[in-house]
Amino acid sequence: MAEWIEQWGYLAVLIGTSLEGEAILLVAGIFARDGYLRLDLVMLCGFLGSVSADQAWFWVARRFGQAWLKRHPDKAAPIRRVGTLLDRWGSFYVLIFRFLYGLRTISPIAIGFSTIAPLRFAILNFIAAAVWSIAVSGLGYVCGDAIESTLHSVPPWQRALLAIAFVLSLLGCFSWLERRYLRRQLPPE
Repeated sequence: MAEWIEQWGYLAVLIGTSLEGEAILLVAGIFARDGYLRLDLVMLCGFLGSVSADQAWFWVARRFGQAWLKRHPDKAAPIRRVGTLLDRWGSFYVLIFRFLYGLRTISPIAIGFSTIAPLRFAILNFIAAAVWSIAVSGLGYVCGDAIESTLHSVPPWQRALLAIAFVLSLLGCFSWLERRYLRRQLPPE
């Protein structure tokens, strides 16, 4: 498993962060702590995967938005909800959406429907992706240290599995709390 992580880990981070990413970036931070990956390259791959996917979805929505929405009518309500958050928080929303679990994927699409200028989105997206990739992979790195000090006799691959289970549990809790918070903040449909 160590060889696989060393050979494919960076590509997995790049692809994983272009999709959703928090869990894979946290685990990659843990693998960096264990010496399988370099933390700076994990952060770079996380940044590149995140920013490139968000830019692509922004431009797809900007260019093909209405036609796409006709083919995906189930996305209209989430896009309206994100639009409401964007109207309320403006540029700040672009800086924080990737930290809001469950909104990361739909947000660049919804922002592409908005009137935000492409250059403004790109600058804010670059800043947010950099902060996000550093914070999340750094958290994994620090978390990996805490896990190792607690479970020093457990082999690294088992620690990784435990870390994945912990991260998924943590993300589930964050998702539940976020949905509760957003239900209170957003007007009913």
